[in-house]
Amino acid sequence: MMDPKNRLRRNLPLLLLLFAASNCFLQIAWFWRFFAHDITMDGINYIGLARHLLDGNFIASVHGYWSPLISWLIAASGLFTRDLTLLAQLITLFSLLACMPLLYLLTFVLWRSHLAAALAVFWFSIARGIIAGAFATIQADFLFAACSLGYFVILIRCLRQGGRWNWFLLGTVHALAFLAKAFAMPWLSISTVLAVVVRRRSWRSAAASLVLAFLVPALVWFGWGETLKVKYGFFTAGYQLRANLMVDLRRQLNHTERGDPYPLSDVSYDKYMVVQTPPAGIQSFKVTNPALLAVILKNELHNVPRALKELVILLTPGGVLGLIVGLVLMTRAPASLSAERVFCWICMSSLITLIAAYGMLVFDARYILPITPVLMAIAAPFIVPSSQPGLLRLPPVLQKLSLTLLCASALFFTFYWASPFRTVDRNFQSSCRDAATLIDQHQPVAESLVSIGEGPYPEHGIGFEAGVYVAYLAGRHLLAMNSALPDTSLAPKLAGAVLQKRADAVVIWGMPTNRNYQEIIGELRHDTGATSDEAILDPKMGEVGRVLFFHR
Repeated sequence: MMDPKNRLRRNLPLLLLLFAASNCFLQIAWFWRFFAHDITMDGINYIGLARHLLDGNFIASVHGYWSPLISWLIAASGLFTRDLTLLAQLITLFSLLACMPLLYLLTFVLWRSHLAAALAVFWFSIARGIIAGAFATIQADFLFAACSLGYFVILIRCLRQGGRWNWFLLGTVHALAFLAKAFAMPWLSISTVLAVVVRRRSWRSAAASLVLAFLVPALVWFGWGETLKVKYGFFTAGYQLRANLMVDLRRQLNHTERGDPYPLSDVSYDKYMVVQTPPAGIQSFKVTNPALLAVILKNELHNVPRALKELVILLTPGGVLGLIVGLVLMTRAPASLSAERVFCWICMSSLITLIAAYGMLVFDARYILPITPVLMAIAAPFIVPSSQPGLLRLPPVLQKLSLTLLCASALFFTFYWASPFRTVDRNFQSSCRDAATLIDQHQPVAESLVSIGEGPYPEHGIGFEAGVYVAYLAGRHLLAMNSALPDTSLAPKLAGAVLQKRADAVVIWGMPTNRNYQEIIGELRHDTGATSDEAILDPKMGEVGRVLFFHR
């Protein structure tokens, strides 16, 4: 008869996987009631591009800023239903769930330990905000993370076995990751080159491996660039970097966060709320501009500490301790673990390049998603006992300390003040839906809309984005918008600019106690075309804006 202690040890991987599955189910049920059918700026573009593809307009469906893979998945699923918003949410969620078995596979292939693999999956499932993030935003980052995990699974096979097929397969997954997010092309290229150089038996074999590893990525990159050339008239495989650097440089030169917030800015959305034209000056903008150096340095100093802080929260202090000590032990690993040692240091270089690259612009917690589960896979066997032959063990005290800190930190980050369980207590987009409903009721056949001011929850992505969401939900053409209410002295000027747009409706965001809000409403009411107005209501805050209707 098996000893109870041994039985528990044997069944522990299964228990951890059951805990992970239960946690995923509970979080999905908890957050779905708040985020069901919510939309995001990224999501509007991905869905709009998918709609163009469903219309058969392939050129309109390709874009130099938004990578195509998630839009292709939405369009393919759209053959069965027209609720593309729901489809986009489900694809984001399923991309997250796909990371779980891929993380298990990576950890097991790396360390040959079911317990370490199960711990990595459980650890990923309880990391703060990851599951909630799959609901809060329609994004390609989870799809990118899933592709990256597949890439690293094949990378360890390349380091151990080499082989033409493995290198070719590595490049194929690399190309797929590029289609999920353009950042994958330079980021994973560094890892591929490092792996080839370290493993080379001769420079001739290294050259052959490089050709096989970059054959598919080069073809996909060039093909995508040529496709965008048909649309824009110049070759580009994506202008995300140049666009973000150009906008950031202009903001900092103007000493503003999002440009001047008061003047009304025209927007150039098409019928599906996609901006089809690149930013003015993007083709001539040079990333070698010397003025960018100071901007990038300033951004790095601001963003790198934030990225490291977010990484510690996701990994937990116990996980960080296990990772650091494990990496130190790997420097003393025997020759039988040379591939694992090289893999660990390639992944650490990937962490550095990822944080440095995103730190040049702006940091968001989702940007470190592609590398976070890989780090969990590396650290897992040092936190729990592993059966990997030759693997050095942490001292029992450190191992128990790491595991205790990991569990305690995960529990703390679940319930402390910034946890999604504490901060997400309502549907923050309800006011946008209320405004869209009012527009549909008062003007069922109207077409155009102007938005003024900032929505009620900028910290939850319902700030300057609110007007875009209302236009999307109401199916209206957004003509112009700004991101802040002007001082009372500037209200007549802004009101004049708004009236010149001759929009069917104007959405003004603000609170009744805000004098600037009341002033701009008063100026617009004086127009002879204004027929009525209705308050936009939020269940918790009451009136957060008004919709003015015009008879044109």
